[in-house]
Amino acid sequence: MVFSELLKRYDRVRFFLRNIYLYGFRRREEFDELNARTYDNERRRLECWIGDLLQCRRTPSGRIYHLTLDSRQYPINPLYRTFRTKSFTDLDLTLHFYLLALLSESGGMTVRACLDAIYDRFFSEIAAAELMNLDQSTVQRKLREYRALGLVQVRKEGNQQIFSLSPTAQDLCLDETPWQYCLQFFSEAMPLGVIGSFLLHHLNVQESLAPSLFSFRHRFYLEALDGEVTLELLRAAGDGTIVSMTVDHQELELVPMSLAFSTQTGRQYVIVYDPTLRDFVSYRLDRIVKAESTDTVLQLAPLLEQYREMHKYMWGVSLPFDRKLEHVRMEIEVAEGEEYIIHRLIREKRCGKVEQVAPHVWRYTASVWDALEMLPWIRTFIGRIVHFSSSNLLLEERLRETLVQMYRMYGLALDDQ
Repeated sequence: MVFSELLKRYDRVRFFLRNIYLYGFRRREEFDELNARTYDNERRRLECWIGDLLQCRRTPSGRIYHLTLDSRQYPINPLYRTFRTKSFTDLDLTLHFYLLALLSESGGMTVRACLDAIYDRFFSEIAAAELMNLDQSTVQRKLREYRALGLVQVRKEGNQQIFSLSPTAQDLCLDETPWQYCLQFFSEAMPLGVIGSFLLHHLNVQESLAPSLFSFRHRFYLEALDGEVTLELLRAAGDGTIVSMTVDHQELELVPMSLAFSTQTGRQYVIVYDPTLRDFVSYRLDRIVKAESTDTVLQLAPLLEQYREMHKYMWGVSLPFDRKLEHVRMEIEVAEGEEYIIHRLIREKRCGKVEQVAPHVWRYTASVWDALEMLPWIRTFIGRIVHFSSSNLLLEERLRETLVQMYRMYGLALDDQ
């Protein structure tokens, strides 16, 4: 069996993958967080799940394991496999089918009625050992779990809670190929793509789809590992609650405002409001060890209005504490027939404005919190820039250093300017 090694919690898998295979490249003896026996157990478990991705390099000091991924060979994110490793008890599986069967046949039942019906109808089918662990609190806990997942709904009649199945979701027409391809694209291109991968896997349609239909120039497989954290942050943002986060061994209580995903580096960020600092800050998702929603509800309207106003001047996710606007002005030359450069400038600018100041010369001006974040984008216009200035002198200096390096690389003469 492929997934014979199962776990109750995914955070252990995420911890091991990130720190040993993705970022570490350390030998077993160098990994202080785990003892040698635990390290071997976790490594063997991962070999059972994704053994085709693991490579071992022998060095004089010992073996070093690492992941090897080639997007040309894996049109489907192989790290989604690690989400198919959750374990269930026999009682979990038994209750799943019996509770859904009972609720589908009735207009609604109380917890006590569900428990009595299970004993009356399914007594002979459940092992005695399982019945010893089945009580009213177990059934109630399972029904509340299904309510959180949206499978059941609850209404009150007097002092009793009546549980019933949620209305049937709209038919997705999964027998039609276009829906299957939509799921395939979603699973590889969107946050929480593991949901699409899960549906395709359990509908047994993933292998029947042409793997070459979608191809991606840039693939960031590691985003899959942050799926649980992403889901919890989105849930807290939707409910307007404070989320308790562990960031690099630091416990924080923050208010998630938005998520940001870089299409250039694959890094994922969450922008939050910190009640202690009374300010907005950003954190990388791969630095968040754990995130859990709390019951503390806030009035988000004032914070959202403040965030939207601040976001007008954000190029990326950098939010300096001094919070002073920095100004950038760039003029580029566009020859006849190169209107696509103008279209690109207008399309890719995240803030600021574009205007024509002379024949074949266009000016871009912007005010941002951190102008240094713009440097990689500005570099793509080298060869067309006829004038550049910024209130951030460090940005001007780094752009000048880039030009000097290019001149030296191509053996061109440098003037004093």
